[in-house]
Amino acid sequence: SNFIIFKNNNNEIRCKVEQIALFDNFTDAIALNGIETVLPNLNTIEEGVTFYESLKHKDTTYKNASAKYDIVRFKIKIETL
Repeated sequence: SNFIIFKNNNNEIRCKVEQIALFDNFTDAIALNGIETVLPNLNTIEEGVTFYESLKHKDTTYKNASAKYDIVRFKIKIETL
């Protein structure tokens, strides 16, 4: 199994990677599972696309970077101790 560990100061969260999927665009990446699953604080796929495209990526944005690279979506499950 694959795991991702998120760390913040002395806190650590271990997550099991249940799925990795590649997409050509943010609309498809969000729509497949629905906005409520991918970004529960937003209401529409369009809001989600705007959010992701506005994120900083090195000296540009994810909107520009996604034209060069695929979009990777991870489905993770938090492991409880």
